[in-house]
Amino acid sequence: MTKKLCERCSNRFSLDLSSKDSPKQKFKQYADACYMHGPSAIARSINIVRMSLWILVFLAGWGMTVWQLTELIKKFYTYPTSTNLVLNSNGSMLFPAVTICNSNPIRKSLLSSTSTDIRNLIAAADTTEAPQVWEWDTFDDNSSFYDSYDSEASVSFDFAYEFASLDDATITATGHQLEDMLVSCNFKGKSCSPSNFSHFIHYKYGNCYTFNSGFNSTIAETEKSGPVYGLALELYLEQDEYIGSLSPDAGIKLTIHNQTSMPFPEENGINLAPGFKTGISLKLTEIIRAKAPHGECKDYTKAENYLYNAWAEEGQLSIDYSYVACQKTCFQQSLIRFCGCCSLDLPCSGAALTDELSEYPYGVGWCLYSNDTQAICESNVLEKYEKSDLPCSSSCVPPCDETEFMTEVSMSAWPSTAYMDAAINDFRSASSTIFSTITTSSTETEKRSFMNENGVKVEIYYRYLNFEVIKTEASYEVENLLSDIGGQLGLWIGLSIVSLFEIIEIVSDIVVIGILRLCSKKKNGVKSIRDDQLNDDEEANSKLPPSFSRAGTKHR
Repeated sequence: MTKKLCERCSNRFSLDLSSKDSPKQKFKQYADACYMHGPSAIARSINIVRMSLWILVFLAGWGMTVWQLTELIKKFYTYPTSTNLVLNSNGSMLFPAVTICNSNPIRKSLLSSTSTDIRNLIAAADTTEAPQVWEWDTFDDNSSFYDSYDSEASVSFDFAYEFASLDDATITATGHQLEDMLVSCNFKGKSCSPSNFSHFIHYKYGNCYTFNSGFNSTIAETEKSGPVYGLALELYLEQDEYIGSLSPDAGIKLTIHNQTSMPFPEENGINLAPGFKTGISLKLTEIIRAKAPHGECKDYTKAENYLYNAWAEEGQLSIDYSYVACQKTCFQQSLIRFCGCCSLDLPCSGAALTDELSEYPYGVGWCLYSNDTQAICESNVLEKYEKSDLPCSSSCVPPCDETEFMTEVSMSAWPSTAYMDAAINDFRSASSTIFSTITTSSTETEKRSFMNENGVKVEIYYRYLNFEVIKTEASYEVENLLSDIGGQLGLWIGLSIVSLFEIIEIVSDIVVIGILRLCSKKKNGVKSIRDDQLNDDEEANSKLPPSFSRAGTKHR
């Protein structure tokens, strides 16, 4: 084996290297031609002091290099990011979805079509009691003000419980109908109708309607900014159908959202007051988050959306994953798991809740605040949720691409005195009820009173035809690391990629010289042994008689 290795090395490097070459001489040749700082200065040093000084400098340079490289690698594995804000413009922009809900969930005239419990609840809540003077200074500092709900909150909770017990058909039929509320609708100056709206049921407001939902239809676009090129709605509140204990305020809850996001009007809705025109200007913002390992966002598949979003199966809306919907779903899952009941403001069915509901074969009802056991349990779950002790933080992460609409709201009295007759005619032509309520003989005071109580107008439009892109991306990637490594190697020791190959070359040369020297020694050793054996034979023959010597010589 050694012989073959020696022959191979000898054949391959005989033209370039030989056993007579000196490793020290080779290193000196390399040092003289090397571009890396240090070796050439060490090689040309004429005394030990200068050589020692250059060796120290060279080692210090290597030490700084190692330290800096360590810091760079540590920085790389922290996965730093940067957030950039870019303003883009477009010739046309997708118009958002617009959801409207009447503040009153049930029409008074159809109250009899609901349950007995709801009728009794409303009758008790609408009972007027003699007012009592409330003196704050009669309570000392040790009084507990958070032990019980006030009357308005109690009615709201009780109604939500009974309202959730109704079937969808009853809720839809007894709530305000879009055909009655919608007086006028136009988009970009062209008429629209109730057929351009999708319907869903909200736990608090009952019937809600979404314009431009994108469900089985093309999403509308707009090519210009300003009110003329947006959506304009005139709405009739039907205040004569309001139930006082359920609707302390009169108006419309309006939510502007992406087509694939579930609207939450009780949290994100804008209040539209009667007797006013509300102008809402929009600015679109697109948020692009960095993916792992630089960020925590995730692109959820359709199957995952059904697992983490309780609204994914909403009938007339195309709802994708959102962080808020996932958080609410996680809270409902935890509430079912720990308390055996569902929160009134969240769905209590669907694929996202299948695992939790399957643990209760006899079914799961709504959590009732008057049930002390359920109320305490729900309070404990809510506390864990607020402290992030539930798995919601790990199971719910923001999507990587998200669209938000920033709004600016302005209001003015509507209609003006000069426009009153035209507005009244629009309302009368839209509803037979209004037609009979307000006649041509009605006084200006009656007309103004009617519009102040029931007339709502809103205009929704883009402020500018541009949008913001907030993008978070990796700020230190592999190419940045390699560039910084090259800079540190060049700064401290003058090392480059070519220098690395030079080092590899000199190391390989020294190894080959060592192998050739080892082979040469073994070859010389064998030759020396043979010469010694011949000398011994000749010396022995010289001591024999001439005849033996000649015979032996002849024999040889």
